[in-house]
Amino acid sequence: MKPRKSISNRRAELIEKSKTGKSTAKQKMPESDEEFQARLAEKYAAPEMFHREKLYLSRDRFDVLRAELWQLTKAFLDARNSKVFYQNTAFCFNYNRPCAYFPVCRSNGNPNVIENFYTITAPHEELRTPAAPAF
Repeated sequence: MKPRKSISNRRAELIEKSKTGKSTAKQKMPESDEEFQARLAEKYAAPEMFHREKLYLSRDRFDVLRAELWQLTKAFLDARNSKVFYQNTAFCFNYNRPCAYFPVCRSNGNPNVIENFYTITAPHEELRTPAAPAF
């Protein structure tokens, strides 16, 4: 993938191509969060964005799914009650690279790894309103 040209490089190229030696190229500014949210809401308001389809399952298939769901639920409840969760090692190197948490998983709770590689933050801290500046 080619890197984007800076506005000054793009403007210089347009001036070279121009007969007048001038360019009206302007830097395109990113949209604000409010504009993005409005555009997103408008897009998802369109009915063609969604598709509803009925799934027909035989009684036998439904019983198998229900039994599997019950087994998964029991395994999760057992893990939660014993505070021991199994690692999903099938995804350690998914997408041909190590998981972002691979070092902490393999450190066995080593505080040096945790303190040096990770920052503990509250969930969704980006949604908090910033504190008013002190004068």
